[in-house]
Amino acid sequence: MLKKITLLGVDITSETEKKVSEYVLDKIKQRKKCFIVTPNPEILVYASKHHEFKHILNQADIALPDGVGLTLAARLMRKPLTARITGVDFIEMLCKASREKPLSMGFLGGRGGVAERAVKRLKQKYPWIKAGVVSEEGEELV
Repeated sequence: MLKKITLLGVDITSETEKKVSEYVLDKIKQRKKCFIVTPNPEILVYASKHHEFKHILNQADIALPDGVGLTLAARLMRKPLTARITGVDFIEMLCKASREKPLSMGFLGGRGGVAERAVKRLKQKYPWIKAGVVSEEGEELV
């Protein structure tokens, strides 16, 4: 089990990138799903006022500490994080590591088509992955 700390009621994974990577790749080898979120300070503030959203975040297997503000807040609250792990860098690592055994990813979020553009870019850069975006209504967009 990965170590976590809690900030504003949201559990944040507090491990090295290597340990998180090993955990995720092990889940993939076992053909198990892994729910990853990338909270930043704005997401924590929103979650503190929206309990259903907070509940969803806390269901994640991994909550990557994605943001300098998050690491700073953790330090100020005397709950320092082991490492800052950006979602972009982590996804890139997963894509590279999955060349022999392609994986499937689903993306949700972002304004103005950010998730759709990210999926298109990932598919161009790593053609072996299967990736898609699902709308809030459950429709597959890409």
